[in-house]
Amino acid sequence: MDYIDTGWIDIIGTFDDYWAARGKNLRQNMRKQRNKLATEGTHIHMRVLTAPEEMAAAIVRYGVLESSGWKATEGTAIHPNNPQGQFYIQLLENAARHGEAAVYEYFFNEKTVALNLCVRRAATLVVLKTTYDETIKNYSPAFLLSQDEVEQVFGQGIIKRLEYYGRMMEWHTRWTENKRTLYHLTCYRWSWLKKLAGRRHKRKEDVPELPTTEDANTPPIGAPASELRP
Repeated sequence: MDYIDTGWIDIIGTFDDYWAARGKNLRQNMRKQRNKLATEGTHIHMRVLTAPEEMAAAIVRYGVLESSGWKATEGTAIHPNNPQGQFYIQLLENAARHGEAAVYEYFFNEKTVALNLCVRRAATLVVLKTTYDETIKNYSPAFLLSQDEVEQVFGQGIIKRLEYYGRMMEWHTRWTENKRTLYHLTCYRWSWLKKLAGRRHKRKEDVPELPTTEDANTPPIGAPASELRP
């Protein structure tokens, strides 16, 4: 079954050529934010964490940012003490032991303002999750981090493909025009199990959906039958 579209950047040529091909609004906004921060005396810089012993603390800092934003109200924020946080700590620590983890962290002076959690294998870098300090979103910290991350990847010449895992959003299209479809594939070890699952699925499709309380309201007296809602 088709699942979601995701985007990627092919790391070909130079960063200057790639950046020149981006939209005018993106390039102007990034230049404006950098000039504004420089005028205010804010030192912006990025670091990359790759060691296993650095991952747990990085997830703590990630959780601090995400738990203070909109995801906290929906209960989907990463926290080092919740199952999602524990999963990412284990994932990144295990990947780091094989040289396959990278956390890109962005700072305004000494304050963490954005992080990208990434895994890499061979010549592919995958951005799994991104968070930023929503109290300073007018400075576009996540975009500043993305720009510096992509520039570094181009400059190092090791990564040939940068992928954004997760549903392709409008902001992804500012960084790339490439997209592809991820899909779900279900495999059955035995043919009889596949047939059983098919019959169960068909029975669910054949069961009529019960009306909600709102839909089941009796129409006013005199209303024609055509006004009855299914």
